Amino acid sequence: MSIGKWWRWVSISLPLFGFAAGAGGSGPAVGAQLPNLVKRAQLRNAPVHEPVPTEGWVVYAFAPSSPASEKNNRNVEALAQALPRGWTLLTLAMEPTGAGAFVERLHVTVPVLTTVPASTLAAYPIGKAPRTFILDKDWKLLEVLDGPFEGKVAAKLASRFKVKLPPAHQLSGPAAEGRKWPSGLCLDRQQRPFSRGAVAEGLGLKFECVGGGLWRATS
Repeated sequence: MSIGKWWRWVSISLPLFGFAAGAGGSGPAVGAQLPNLVKRAQLRNAPVHEPVPTEGWVVYAFAPSSPASEKNNRNVEALAQALPRGWTLLTLAMEPTGAGAFVERLHVTVPVLTTVPASTLAAYPIGKAPRTFILDKDWKLLEVLDGPFEGKVAAKLASRFKVKLPPAHQLSGPAAEGRKWPSGLCLDRQQRPFSRGAVAEGLGLKFECVGGGLWRATS
């Protein structure tokens, strides 16, 4: 399903969640309770051994097929490393296919959520990727930012998190390619390999490697 078809489906479903697509209703209101994405998704680059965030979550929604999302990936990696203690950044693939190739091609190391149920995705409406949702530790919405991490968006991120993202021309290219692992293995954020059936803990949950590079929360 393309992001265009997915968004048309979500536009029909949004009234069920109290949202309205289009002008004046582009998303949930500040303070809205949004669903925990980690419990409902499969993911790559699991945050193994990482504690539950005490401050909040940054959910960066992207489209693997979007040139803007590909160009912004280095900024996302930079923000993930610069966030103050207590915050966790997750990325959310808004298309049903392409996330695996995106991760491998750009050597992505941040957690990437995939195969999120449509009913859950409907609570995170997006018209054009990328879009960033900033939530408190209980998944209540604090702010929504549209566009790549540059200009006004970068300034807002810098102000909220007291960080300074380097200008685009100072960012290095994709992370240096590491060892090649068989495709069936799962990786954590440090790119350590786990075999199918392996169990690990992170963010207060247990994750199981279900194969194909994917983890699933089991509790």
